[in-house]
Amino acid sequence: MIKKYSFLVLACCLLSSFAYSQQDSLMLDKDKVTFSLLTHISIFESVNFGYEKQLKPMRSVETELAYIYASFFADNASGVIWRNTYKHFTRRFSDGRFFLGPQLVLHYHRVKQQAIFSHLNGAYFERDDMKRQKFRASLMGVMGREWFLGDRLMIEFNFGVGVKYDNVKFIYDNVGQFDSPVNNSNFFRREGAMVLPDGNIALKLKYNLNT
Repeated sequence: MIKKYSFLVLACCLLSSFAYSQQDSLMLDKDKVTFSLLTHISIFESVNFGYEKQLKPMRSVETELAYIYASFFADNASGVIWRNTYKHFTRRFSDGRFFLGPQLVLHYHRVKQQAIFSHLNGAYFERDDMKRQKFRASLMGVMGREWFLGDRLMIEFNFGVGVKYDNVKFIYDNVGQFDSPVNNSNFFRREGAMVLPDGNIALKLKYNLNT
């Protein structure tokens, strides 16, 4: 979900292109730790950290791990997201560089929500808890831009499109007592395995480890 301060950070990185036009090119060879301010167009809130290994001046591999701690449309949520991105830097600028590459994402979460269930084929209705468990595997192509903010700090913005495999399972607290849920929310509409389009957007603060 887009955070208010994300736009301020992005604006700062655009302004920084004028302030660091003579950035040292040795910065490109350094490994980095990353913190994602904005990750995925999502209903979930998460904390995201990563490590980027520089293979060559124009190639790197980044691994990220995110912990899901909340959802905007469920009572509670938890889960993890793992991302691995191979970056090929196709163009360098005085204040940064542009990259393309594939990204693999593995995503698992579990959310709890109140639902309305029919009882005895609609004889009456009752509210009860329902849990949704989802595993997702996504393969996307991403492109992005880095901006240098100094000797150690960088900002990265990227986006990607691709496909995802979702496997959704519902877990009822009172198994066998109720018929199917009658709630019309998107939360309850789909169950089972499916292949769908996927998209990703990320804004990251990156710190160079090497001196």
